[in-house]
Amino acid sequence: MRLKIVAVLACALSMMVASTASADTTLGWYVAADAGVHDMDEQKLVLRDVTLVSRTESDEESWSSGEGAIAATIINEDLEESDAFSLDTKAKTAVFVRAGNQLSPHWRAELEYGERPGDIRNSIVTGYDGEAAGRGTLDLTSLMVNVIYDIAPDRRLHPFVGIGLGAVKVETDYTGTTSDPDYSSTYTIRSRKTAAAGQVIAGLAWAASDRLNIDLTYRYLEVGKANYDVRADVAYTEYNGEDDCYPYCDGFTANAAYGPTLVEEVYEGRMSGKIRDHSLTLGLRWSFGAPRGPAADVGPPPEQEMASAGDTYSSPSPVVAPVAPPARRDFTVYFPFDSATPSADGQAVISAAASQARSQPGTPVTVTGHADTSGGAPYNIKLSQNRARMVAEGLIQLGVPASVVNTDWKGETQPAVPTGNGIKNAENRRATITVGQ
Repeated sequence: MRLKIVAVLACALSMMVASTASADTTLGWYVAADAGVHDMDEQKLVLRDVTLVSRTESDEESWSSGEGAIAATIINEDLEESDAFSLDTKAKTAVFVRAGNQLSPHWRAELEYGERPGDIRNSIVTGYDGEAAGRGTLDLTSLMVNVIYDIAPDRRLHPFVGIGLGAVKVETDYTGTTSDPDYSSTYTIRSRKTAAAGQVIAGLAWAASDRLNIDLTYRYLEVGKANYDVRADVAYTEYNGEDDCYPYCDGFTANAAYGPTLVEEVYEGRMSGKIRDHSLTLGLRWSFGAPRGPAADVGPPPEQEMASAGDTYSSPSPVVAPVAPPARRDFTVYFPFDSATPSADGQAVISAAASQARSQPGTPVTVTGHADTSGGAPYNIKLSQNRARMVAEGLIQLGVPASVVNTDWKGETQPAVPTGNGIKNAENRRATITVGQ
């Protein structure tokens, strides 16, 4: 099952290579729900702190085989401290709900609640027939804090990786039995305990729209130490007398004087072991924020930037004086390098433009985004689009009707200061606001 999970994820990763479409990154809060399958590794358990709680003996009138005494001795040896115990579960469904915040185009943090139910399919005692040993459940309920890193978030289909820390409640209810004519045992294992856990995450996100993402997620969860309470009820026949036949009684005929004794013992102890779980889910993630540009890589202000060969820098004034005719006014918002988030001066320009637009009700407002030539042309188209959208969103938030606001973007094709290719220029990293026609 785990190989199938890895194969599905690898197939999806190969699809990513063929995808070159880009998508907007939406910052802010989001909620998500995931469903899929999970499978736990076989859990090796160590049994410790075994206590003989009670022992009762009663005479029987009939003779039976002494093989039960051999089995009892083996079990007693294992009970002292053994690694001959294990739990193995069937692959079952897993569900998760998440709430988080897209802090930047690359980084997001989220709180995740998950349920991973499991059916125990083998005996806890190695070597015993699973069908004869009974069945039980091993359910995991997790609460994790995840940090996710989105790789190439400008692509519509992009990978992500992450880690999570939290706690897992382990709920176990298992009963297994074994029996033969002279020996029988009932094992019960119970747990309602919580343990610390961590997980690693990898997957693919498909931007179906500006707000909706479809996530294919692989999670590897490890619970550091799961503790269980275990009880063993053992009943076996013990032979006594001058001609004790233990351990082999073939051909031995017991009589009333040396009849067998039925021994019943109850043991209690602790089991512990690591839980390792693999899950693969498909989920929907809905964002409540607005599309934003790529994460800011802010350098020093233009007047403080160190010039290098081929680079051109200047210190533009954040506000451009109005041009004739008086009915039309132009404003320019400048941006840090590789960012779609206006500076404090840029926010002041947006506020001034919004005030002007509100004073002329019904006047069309056009926002046009631009970029310098320091990046690739396709990337700069997207960057200028994000800059235009950010400024338009700011105008609308300041009371300008959305119906009069239009956006356009030019990439690096209309620089304010002509430069060669690959040149950083602060005056070209801008968005213009035109109020009026």
